[in-house]
Amino acid sequence: MHDVGLKVFGDLKLIDIPNTMSTDAEFLQEFRPPEILTVMSCAGIDGMHAVQKIIGKNCEVLGVTILTSLNEEECQGIFTCSTKAGVLRFARMAQLAGLGGLILSPKEVDIIKNRFELTLSLNTPGIRPEWSLVEGDDQSRVLTPSKAIQNGAERIVLGRPITGSDNPRDAVLRTLDEINVGLEIVI
Repeated sequence: MHDVGLKVFGDLKLIDIPNTMSTDAEFLQEFRPPEILTVMSCAGIDGMHAVQKIIGKNCEVLGVTILTSLNEEECQGIFTCSTKAGVLRFARMAQLAGLGGLILSPKEVDIIKNRFELTLSLNTPGIRPEWSLVEGDDQSRVLTPSKAIQNGAERIVLGRPITGSDNPRDAVLRTLDEINVGLEIVI
């Protein structure tokens, strides 16, 4: 992908013990690493820091907070806290690990945006354009591109609404229209 001039987002969600995460980063470093790489914040500060230390100079490492597929009940069951408390906890860990940013639901962006001690980029999956909202989606905490931008998202991560469309080009153009609406409101 690099050879054709594209930037690469490696949504690998690396998670393991620090030594293994370090090895994963070394493997990626041997090739041309992606411009952006995800790690799971629940791997801990040492594991995230190991990846950041090895690959961070060539790549923005983002800590995934609470997966957007998890609802409040599931978050309580797994992390024994609300999604908002979990996002804040993992954001602080990512900051301590020296990461460049976070992956978090667009519904929780505002709690990080208002914490001035946290200087991480805010990247949101769980983006569903108005025209693609469907019942039975496996994403629990979603917003439209416009609402995510209004909440403070700096990057939106959008997949299935475009890749699953019968007309991906049209899907991109319609999504760009929604992004522009959000930008006009913010500006």
